[in-house]
Amino acid sequence: MKLYELAAGIDGPSQLPARDQEIHTQLALQAGIPITGLLERYQKLSVKARTSLEMDRTNPFTGDGDPDAWTSTFQRLFTDPVPIVADGDATPFDRLATEPVKPVDVGPVITVVVTSYCPDHTLVTAVKSICHQTWQNLEVLIVDDGSGDDYIPILEQAQAIDERVRLIRLDQNGGTYRARNAAFDAATGEFVTIQDSDDWSHPRRLEQQVAPLLRDEQLMATTSDGLKVTENLMAVRVGRAAIEICTASLMFRRRVVMDRIGYLDEVRKAADTEFCHRIKAAFGSKAVKHLKDQVHTVIRLSPVSLSRAEFQAGWMHPARAAYRSAYGLWHEDIRGGADSYLPKHQINRRFFAPPHFLGAIDKRSYDVVFAADWRAYGGPQKSMIEEITALTDRGLRVAVTHFEAFRFMTIHRKPLCTPVQRLINSGVVDQVLPTDDVDIDLLILRYPPILQFAGGQTHRLRPNKLIILGNQAPAEDDGTDQRYVPRTCDEAAAEWFGTEAIWCPQGPTVRTALSPPALEPSKVASFDMPGIIDASSWSVPRTGFRGPRPIIGRHSRDHWTKWPAGRGSLLTVYPDSPNVDVRFMGGATTARALLDGEDLPLNWVAYDYDEVSVPSFLHQLDFYVYFPHPKQIEAFGRTILEALAAGCVTLLPHHFANTFGEGAIYCTPDEVPSLIDKYYSDEAAFLRQSHTAREQVERRYSHQSYYDLITTILKR
Repeated sequence: MKLYELAAGIDGPSQLPARDQEIHTQLALQAGIPITGLLERYQKLSVKARTSLEMDRTNPFTGDGDPDAWTSTFQRLFTDPVPIVADGDATPFDRLATEPVKPVDVGPVITVVVTSYCPDHTLVTAVKSICHQTWQNLEVLIVDDGSGDDYIPILEQAQAIDERVRLIRLDQNGGTYRARNAAFDAATGEFVTIQDSDDWSHPRRLEQQVAPLLRDEQLMATTSDGLKVTENLMAVRVGRAAIEICTASLMFRRRVVMDRIGYLDEVRKAADTEFCHRIKAAFGSKAVKHLKDQVHTVIRLSPVSLSRAEFQAGWMHPARAAYRSAYGLWHEDIRGGADSYLPKHQINRRFFAPPHFLGAIDKRSYDVVFAADWRAYGGPQKSMIEEITALTDRGLRVAVTHFEAFRFMTIHRKPLCTPVQRLINSGVVDQVLPTDDVDIDLLILRYPPILQFAGGQTHRLRPNKLIILGNQAPAEDDGTDQRYVPRTCDEAAAEWFGTEAIWCPQGPTVRTALSPPALEPSKVASFDMPGIIDASSWSVPRTGFRGPRPIIGRHSRDHWTKWPAGRGSLLTVYPDSPNVDVRFMGGATTARALLDGEDLPLNWVAYDYDEVSVPSFLHQLDFYVYFPHPKQIEAFGRTILEALAAGCVTLLPHHFANTFGEGAIYCTPDEVPSLIDKYYSDEAAFLRQSHTAREQVERRYSHQSYYDLITTILKR
């Protein structure tokens, strides 16, 4: 509250973004502070946000609200007939009602599926709201998900509401989505939709959701908005929208959709969202139409909801995020032409689901778990995937776990990078969540900044051994770009994982940076853990030069730290000369800036990031020339390792000599042109150096060498 008041006082209320205007007002309302003034000051509030705030401000069911003002605001959200709260002893939610409306007697059958487990009176509210729909040609399938005989009376009460209601009882509890699949098999309607067993549907919901489907045969499904409220019809939850898409509102063409994409995934949570997105993946993004002008469902915020505790403002439970990332990759494959059909009971899953989503209770055990921020696909991730392959190919049980580094904080919910998600979906590795109780022999945390702001985060991972791999120095040589503080991260690791970590540098540069006072000598391993590569998949025999003039280049992300320090160094390392062919991959925006915005020299070619595969790009080059900014302390250099494996004659600054040894040639920028001339004029010397580079990679950075190192650590 004080931060918002300070911000509004400095820059003025109009400068606060709409989301922050809403949160500030929500906080005030929650704290019992009058919000009339804030509602007047904050003009960026959306209509939905303003309406929900005004509703709660005047709510008559929680105190001394204004019934008339509340009713007027509440009813603005709905089409006719607008709901009222009828008299009675039940909760305000269970007293929602409308005036009778003219029925729609003609039209295809709509099947409404209501699944229920251990139901109470709220089931009656839900079923009544469906039976009071204007759309008359419907069947209501109540599926009891193994509740037991104690719940027969309430189930029979709900069934007795209308002759169109049919009860299906399952012997065992299998979760909402397995119960819905059973109803899909029993359905006779041309269209199918869902009603959650404790929600209330507006009487024209079915009529209005089916109308677009009847008009347009290319449309496969519709959805509508829901208003989330407590039983006293309070809507505001700080940081959360009160009005948003109701996932259970999905109405779809039963035969056409199910013939193409099959059934709901029979997990315990989140499968309705996956099913809706799968329709879009299979039929096109415009195959699902969302009706957003009015609220069609009032959603009961139950304290025992399976999902309520798994969403907070700006936060989603790791299991939900993992499931979304996993099915997202499969949906990308569907858009590319892959099979979209999902059977009821998957024997071999198409994509990963957290074990507890599947009801699994067996405790899992792993030899090695790699902990990292897996959203990007850069050098660290590429190296880890090589390491995973080296270990799984040799029979070790491997998993990955994802932690987000606040260094790369974003409001966007990003999936895991495609290569690791594909390994997870295919079962090559498992994904372990921070909340999982698993046995781990060795956990390797591959990026120390993950630990830098660890306060308040808890999890259950307790490895027997813990390695923090120092893949970057804590800061640059001049103290800038402070990435992490080793002692802070070491303390956080002990708290997180319940065991003392050993720090393992990726190379000599980081070893120096981790020396006292950064860490005590006893905390740093006696060995390095450099990146590895499968040299055989990169190496193409070189019998000479690639063209009639030297071809030099580099590939890396387009960041100032990856380029020389100024125009002079840039043009010395990568000459503007018709006698040299210069090629970059990863973009050249920084290079253009160093050239004061001038066009790139005519002898330069710049590829975008991954415009061609990295091996294909490297096989174009004779010389790999890489001179990053002098401030950059690079611990290892995945791109350098790839160049060496591809047999490029590689020129680097002297500080890389302890890392790559005889594999590269070390010099200053001024020496690059003469060394290029020297090796290009002596093909035999060029080929010897190319062979030495590949030999060095095979000896020091191979899969087998990494496996040998890890097995040695595991045996200690």
